[in-house]
Amino acid sequence: MPVVLKSQSEMRWSARMDAVKRVRNYLDEIPQVLQDIVDNENEATETRNDANLLFNRILRHELFALLGFWNSVLTWIDRVQKRLQDPTVNFHYASLDLKGLCDYFIASREVLVADSLEEGLSTCRKWQKSCRRSQRVIHDVSIIDELTAKNNMRKTMNEAIDRLHKEMNARYSRLHDLDTKFGFLIDILFLRNGSFADPWACCNTFGNVYSNDIDATELFEEILDCRMLFAGREHLQISNPEELLQFIFQYGDESVFPNLRVAIQILLTVAVSIAGWERFSAS
Repeated sequence: MPVVLKSQSEMRWSARMDAVKRVRNYLDEIPQVLQDIVDNENEATETRNDANLLFNRILRHELFALLGFWNSVLTWIDRVQKRLQDPTVNFHYASLDLKGLCDYFIASREVLVADSLEEGLSTCRKWQKSCRRSQRVIHDVSIIDELTAKNNMRKTMNEAIDRLHKEMNARYSRLHDLDTKFGFLIDILFLRNGSFADPWACCNTFGNVYSNDIDATELFEEILDCRMLFAGREHLQISNPEELLQFIFQYGDESVFPNLRVAIQILLTVAVSIAGWERFSAS
């Protein structure tokens, strides 16, 4: 199955995950470095002003909370993205991976949001104490401020998860639609050993879509004939549609298994992109 992919270095999700992870990992050091620049009278005035502005923007509950949130989210996404970059991955397994990620987002959202909010408040309080010791001014977080900040951040995070889930679910639906039509041709083990009823349902669905190219009943009969041939060739190692098509061509001319041959050829000419959610990540 030909797949159109972007290289890992060009993927926005990987780049953003690396950026978030680096900031989060060095968060204890970055404000101190900025503070040292501000306090250094040997630095240019413009440099000190920029450092002071950045310092005040960094030391905010919103940033601390979102760093933890996006660190988890982007790590989940990037792990699946790298899996989908594998050229051996077809839409059958891609749809399963995307479905798993979609379900995981929904099942984990409450814990993810709660943990991110708590991490944000904890980090914010820690830096309040640090800034007081160094006689720098940072906005105190009152109980009302905390509740307002938590509610706003909870809303922001849930909206982000909803948008991500919508985008991922749309991609999953497209891949699942392909899997419904072609999946049985990719699953060679199913073709060789599945129950008689299952291939007929799959052949019937495929035949309804490509009625001008194949006959569903004949396709079903050819699959059963293939099983008969495989039964006497236990040494035969066929693990993908390309190898099955090669076996069909080697077995005889085009009049042998004509419907199965055409079905596999249609499958192998369907161009599928499983590269991910670049459109959403650009927004």
